[in-house]
Amino acid sequence: SNVANLQLARATGRTSEIAIRAAMGASRGRIVAQVLTESVMVSILGGLLGLGLAFAGAKVLMATIPPNVHPMNEDFMDFGVLAFTGAVAILTGIVSGLAPAFQISRVSVNETLKEGGRAGTGGARGRLRGVFVVAEVSLAMVLLLAAGLLIKSFNLLLEVNPGFRVESLLTARIWLPNAKYATPELRAQFFRDLVERAGGIPGAQSAAASTNIPMTGGGSGTNFAVEGQPAPVAGHEPIGRVRSITPGYFQTIGIPLVRGRYFTEQDDAGAQRVVIINERMAQQFFANQDPIGKRVKWNRDPASSAPWLTIVGVAGNIVGVAGNVKPYGLASQPVLEMFAPANQEPSAFMFILVRTAAADAASMAAPLRAELRNLDRDQPMNGVQSMQQIVEDTMIVSKYMTILTAIFAGIALMMAAMGIYGVISYTVAQRTRELGIRMALGAGSANVVRLVLTQALWVVGIGIGIGVPGAAAVTRVLQSYLYGVGPRDPATFVLIPAVLAGVALVASYVPARRATRVDPMIALRYE
Repeated sequence: SNVANLQLARATGRTSEIAIRAAMGASRGRIVAQVLTESVMVSILGGLLGLGLAFAGAKVLMATIPPNVHPMNEDFMDFGVLAFTGAVAILTGIVSGLAPAFQISRVSVNETLKEGGRAGTGGARGRLRGVFVVAEVSLAMVLLLAAGLLIKSFNLLLEVNPGFRVESLLTARIWLPNAKYATPELRAQFFRDLVERAGGIPGAQSAAASTNIPMTGGGSGTNFAVEGQPAPVAGHEPIGRVRSITPGYFQTIGIPLVRGRYFTEQDDAGAQRVVIINERMAQQFFANQDPIGKRVKWNRDPASSAPWLTIVGVAGNIVGVAGNVKPYGLASQPVLEMFAPANQEPSAFMFILVRTAAADAASMAAPLRAELRNLDRDQPMNGVQSMQQIVEDTMIVSKYMTILTAIFAGIALMMAAMGIYGVISYTVAQRTRELGIRMALGAGSANVVRLVLTQALWVVGIGIGIGVPGAAAVTRVLQSYLYGVGPRDPATFVLIPAVLAGVALVASYVPARRATRVDPMIALRYE
């Protein structure tokens, strides 16, 4: 749009030149070919400059975008993409050159030479420039609204309470080899010892182990039944995620306990089988009653007689309900979860969690490795990562979608402002004589500014009017990337057009103010 507007503006200024060429015998085809050749050459040069910017921009992306968002390698410049953008650059030159080429090739030689080359902004050329600005504003509106929705969604995502304390928490993965830890008792004993050692590290506030941690999306699921409730239809049984945890897990990770008690070391293989369920499960299956004392059964193997797990037991074996935790990321919804004591459900694979008093959880990594080596020098520890980093990783796609869309929208806004400024500036220059006459007849500065701004804002208003419904249709594509905001969020659809109108007003005001400095006497002698 900007290229086409510049070509139209340039063509208007060359009306006298083209008339002289035609008077000297240049054919219409020769004039069209000349203008098109110039336009395509400009596009090719611009395309080559853009190619250099593309290489630089791609290198910046490679350095900033994490591999799990989009893995990039040194062969980032795809030939098909390069060919496509090159064709677009050339096509831009052809299309943007056609309109002015045909317009100036149809100039009336006699009339133009009699007028001394004076050209106005009205007629087809002025309308065509207005159409280009309308298209540019409409496209900018679509990108700006998309960026506005993503930014609002990301900000809402940052405010989500994950249901546990993210800060100052170190995590690591440990997988025990079956050959060395063949029995459940050996596995349970290993993690009891490691948790005890980890909790004794200087600076550590607490430690625990779990077969899964929030935000990682792992963990096993199982069908289950609730005692006293109708048996579900085969194939439609409820499914819950199961985690084996050591005592102190909830305190270490910071998940609130709504009622009941925590697990203790007395919840071992010889004790009554117990379970902690999360609040979501309590609300779904025990909405109008206290879940404490109810029992559930895991149907991992339909052929086996699985034991009932007591939510409220006797003899002090009372368990409770843990608060909801976002399992797969901040935008996910809580799922049905059940927690079992690791002494009763031992596992060879567990996460170690260490809560530290230090702000930097990574400072616990070296001492934790040392304690692991003291316990078993051959046992590796993998995936050492702070919980803060894990949470941030779940937001990486949303973060970079937002950043890139905002960059593109910012560029579109800048180009739209440049287009508006260029058109209004050229319009003011072409209307110098008219504005001089108006001021000579008594029009004040405010009248001239209002005249110029009205023309600009009228065009911008049409562009916004077209862009808003267009954006409402396009932003539905973003629905899967949005959190807490709809694809047609009213606040965004009011704020963004106001921002674009404000930018357009500023871009138009500069040439409008310049128009007030026209000297009527000079303007009347113009040309």
